[in-house]
Amino acid sequence: TTSSSPQSFTVSMRAATEGFSLSFSVSSSNSAFAPDATSFSLSSGQSRTVNVSFTPNVIGLITGTIRVSASVLGDPVGFVEVGASGTGTASFTVAPSPLHLVSVLLGCSNSRSLQVTTNALLDFDITSTNPVFAANPTSFRTASGQNVAVSFTPAAIGPTSTILTVT
Repeated sequence: TTSSSPQSFTVSMRAATEGFSLSFSVSSSNSAFAPDATSFSLSSGQSRTVNVSFTPNVIGLITGTIRVSASVLGDPVGFVEVGASGTGTASFTVAPSPLHLVSVLLGCSNSRSLQVTTNALLDFDITSTNPVFAANPTSFRTASGQNVAVSFTPAAIGPTSTILTVT
């Protein structure tokens, strides 16, 4: 759930009276949507661009409302609401890739560590296409990261490989 490029909208002041000024406040109903300006004033003929960044805090559809309120000398005179929506997705990385295990004598084993890192609470399963390679743990839940020991216990002389699948 990483941030997206900010989306913007413009607030314009089109008052007929020269020198007239309004104060504006910008708020969000959902913390996943963050305006870069929360208060400002505009005089007749001025405008201000407000950028709203999206930083998902859950996986799935996220909705909210951006509210722009206007006031004169602290007295509210109106507001406009704009709907906002986005989708939070999960991502993860596995490192190092590829994972190299050195030569191992028959009847012995060697292990190295993988680091699985995520940005959301996820359940993971790790499988191997070759039974001489084993992951420990093979299943886990984490919201940030987990070290996984991958061991190699050769059954025959010669090079061998596997594909570890992390889902």
